[in-house]
Order: sequence, then C-alpha cells, then structure tokens
Amino acid sequence: PPDNLIMYIADLMEAGYEGIIVVDDGSRDDKQYIFDTLEDGGCRVLHHDKNRGKGVAIKSGLFYYTGKYTGHADGVITVNSEGVDLVEDIDRIAEILHRQKIEGRSNLVKGVRDFESPHITGESIRANTLMTMIFRWIFGARVRDVLCGLRGIPDACVQKCLTFPEKSYAYDCALLIGFIKD
Repeated sequence: PPDNLIMYIADLMEAGYEGIIVVDDGSRDDKQYIFDTLEDGGCRVLHHDKNRGKGVAIKSGLFYYTGKYTGHADGVITVNSEGVDLVEDIDRIAEILHRQKIEGRSNLVKGVRDFESPHITGESIRANTLMTMIFRWIFGARVRDVLCGLRGIPDACVQKCLTFPEKSYAYDCALLIGFIKD
C-alpha cells in the first residue's frame, strides 16, 4: 500500500466512518508498519500470507463484514488504497445506501472517476472505454466507469457478492454483471 494510506484512513475515521476493514493482500514486510498503525488506530486488518489478487481481497473483506455487520449496517463501501476516492464521494455513496435501505431497495452504487484527473492513467482510460463499450453492447447497460473500485454494496446484497468469481480484477466485472442481470 502507499504510505498515504494511514492518513487516508485517518481522514475517513475523522469523517465518522467506523468498522473500516483493510485487507493486507500479501504486502511486503517493509509495508507492515502501515497495517500495524491502522490496526492500532482501530481498523480491522485482514492479512493474506501472499498476494491473492483484488477479487480475493475484496471477498475477504466481505466475508468479515457478513460475520460482524450484516443486519446492522447499510452496506459496504469499497475504496482503493491509493486514496484517490474523495471522502465527499464516499459520503454520497453512504447517503444513497442509507436511503435505499429506508426505501427497501438494494441497488449497487457505482462511483465514477474523474478522467481529467492527473491520477488517472491513459491506460485506465482506454481500458474503461473498451469495457464500457463491451457492457453496452452485451448487456445494454450504460455504465460510465465499469472499472471504478469505488462502490456501495447494499447490506442485503453482500452475501450474493460472495458467490461471484474472484479472479483478480475480473471480480469487478463479475460483480457488475451480477447486478445488471438482476
């Protein structure tokens, strides 16, 4: 993880977010101080002995959530460790999840990256453009940012998300397809 993960998580906690789950997906030994600091600060850190990929990391966090928070929260918000997802955007997703729970709805809430940002590479833009066209062609779904890792998963849908294939970044697409088909 990047060194700024500690400050990013501190910003989320300061904004009132509790129950933060961080997955150490087999990170190098010289990065363990980051996870120790986060754990000392109140986060639940799940450790993988080796890198198992993004899909497995997300599902590890979701499994933990089901044992601790199911039925007691509006849902799960996934963010990237780089801290590119703004607290204000996370707040918007949290508000939508809360409103959906009150209204008895359970829709995936997708974030959309700012493709003008210097943090977004040309490779990311090209990959997203291609995936967006594929999703529109195959599923008829208009998704502006297929590959964005910022998402809100309603509490009622977390269990379903554990059934999707977890092969690295393919999990993002499998999760989205699972919600589109419903």
